[in-house]
Amino acid sequence: MCRRRDDGTLIVQQDNQWWDQIVWAVAAWQHYLTTGDRDFLTDACQAAANTVRADRSQHFNEKYGLFEGPAFLQDGIAGYPSPPYDPGNTSSFVLDHPGADRMMCLSTNCLFHAGYLACAEMADETGDRRAAAGFRVAAARLRAAINTHLWRPGAGSYGYFIHGTGERAGRLETYQEANGLAFAVLCGVASRQQVRAVLDSTHHEPHGVVNVWPHFSRFDDAHPGRHNVIVWPMTVGMWGHAAAVGGRSDLLAQAVTDIAGLEHRDGHFWEIHNARTGAVDGGWQTGQQWGSEPDQTWSATGYLRLIHRGVFGIGHERDRLRFTPRLPPGWGPVTLRDLPYREATLDITLTGAGHRVVSSTVDGHRSATVPADLTGRHRVRIELA
Repeated sequence: MCRRRDDGTLIVQQDNQWWDQIVWAVAAWQHYLTTGDRDFLTDACQAAANTVRADRSQHFNEKYGLFEGPAFLQDGIAGYPSPPYDPGNTSSFVLDHPGADRMMCLSTNCLFHAGYLACAEMADETGDRRAAAGFRVAAARLRAAINTHLWRPGAGSYGYFIHGTGERAGRLETYQEANGLAFAVLCGVASRQQVRAVLDSTHHEPHGVVNVWPHFSRFDDAHPGRHNVIVWPMTVGMWGHAAAVGGRSDLLAQAVTDIAGLEHRDGHFWEIHNARTGAVDGGWQTGQQWGSEPDQTWSATGYLRLIHRGVFGIGHERDRLRFTPRLPPGWGPVTLRDLPYREATLDITLTGAGHRVVSSTVDGHRSATVPADLTGRHRVRIELA
């Protein structure tokens, strides 16, 4: 994922899907919080900072204050209306269609906001306070730009993307992008009021939230677009986690139930499902129906995210675990067993329901957190009301 430049410094590999590169910075900071690996942190800080600076120099629209490039996960042209989709172009890759490189998308810009903050945290941790301050200023400016240009006050939601070129330059497409809406919550872009509005207004199909809603004109229920009105379990996982962060245990429960209902049919975590029937379905793109691959890691980890980060509310900090669980009514008591945390193994039990912690103990002793220096097996019990 990383390479050394001619000057010997690290950078995330520079390929033709630059809009996905900043995800690495967010993951790298999370990896450090999980493991405490300071050697990794040193390299990660350098790689992440170089990457965000390179992307800004090459793919930043100064007029709007937004990053250009397609949306997270949406590397197939089925994820976009026309334009940028060119009906005469048979390529499925988004950048082969004119203007796609100049779009300014919700999900991508939310991730860059999170990337800036991750770079700031890493810089702080390595002692570079000046760099950390610069990254936080950049994050604040990007957050303001997202809310200025992509927020739709009348709809209580964000738009999908702004055209950057052509006769529609400057026009906001108002489709709902589920990953983008989830990231607006998870990446700290949306205010509390905006979070409530987004969670209230996002469309849900019978088997989960879909990548983009509604159908583009060339698709319909019988021929759903591969990146349009169709269910990717990873997207449902992101959305459900956002619901948990936003205090909507009902929507978290719906997301868990949606993925469990899809993937427990035959023991596989499939890549994509039909949003209306739940059937394994790769969707339509460039005039043909595509396949849906089995045993997809990101589908499985999307589900684990709902359990670990959503239901159990596990949050990694520099020197401890902190819990903000949300247990839907009727689900408890529930136990997560054999969870590895650095040199320890945890069994975590939730009782009651809701999100207000009445009691929290570690091995029977009152404690709201699990310190990072524990070793061996330990029991965490949290009572909710």
